[in-house]
Amino acid sequence: MKKLIVIFAVLLLIGFSGGEVEAAEKEAEQKLHIYLSAVEHQNLTNIIDNVIDLRYTTKEEQMLSYARDLMKNRLVEYKILESSPIDEDTYTFITQLSFENGAMEQVPFHLSLVNNDWNVIIGFVSLSTNDYKVLKEGLAVEQENIVSPLDSSTLCTWNFSGRGAGEFLSNCRFSINRPSASLNLTVSRQTHAFPSSYPITVTYTIVRNRVFGETEHGSVVVTGHRTRPSNHTIRLNTTTLTDAQIRFKTASTMWGHLDYQWSGSLH
Repeated sequence: MKKLIVIFAVLLLIGFSGGEVEAAEKEAEQKLHIYLSAVEHQNLTNIIDNVIDLRYTTKEEQMLSYARDLMKNRLVEYKILESSPIDEDTYTFITQLSFENGAMEQVPFHLSLVNNDWNVIIGFVSLSTNDYKVLKEGLAVEQENIVSPLDSSTLCTWNFSGRGAGEFLSNCRFSINRPSASLNLTVSRQTHAFPSSYPITVTYTIVRNRVFGETEHGSVVVTGHRTRPSNHTIRLNTTTLTDAQIRFKTASTMWGHLDYQWSGSLH
């Protein structure tokens, strides 16, 4: 009889645990519905309230980027296809998104329980998994190109000083449509305050940055302190790209904040 009671108690515990997991998944899915509905209806306030986006250091920067992207990439329909737990506080949902220009994409979203509230979690390279797929290409829309007034072939220039280790995006955006799937990177300067005591590594990645994450299209790693121009090639996975940016990544160091300085251009 005692054995039967123990078995019954275990079954009850499993049942309650399963019920809690199912309830958590439904809460996470409901939050994703709220988020995607806000994106679809271009409700910037509701989008911001339901997402933790690790790409931005300020709300102002995040809102400006979102507002710009919502105008250029309008979501018109979404479907949640499937879900899978990562742990008890994190779920991955696979969605199908349709856009006004005819594009259709399969997009993964991660939702985590933070301070007793479910949030969409977005960071750098959040769309670099195998779950992300372009199901249908959309019609090209007019994009802004930022070019140097001195050289029409220059796609982007930068000149940073006083930056610590981390990841951030270029201020410039650009589009390409060329026969060769490569870009030329010129590193004019790449150094920090302690050049003789600690090496420097910067990863330059071409990305398309949107409200729900980034897609990577090619990168190159440049190591060593450089005070004279050096040329490098970034191999791309496409010959056509619109509204692209450069993502810069510097390695964390035992020295903490270093006065990183680097400048260059993309052609």
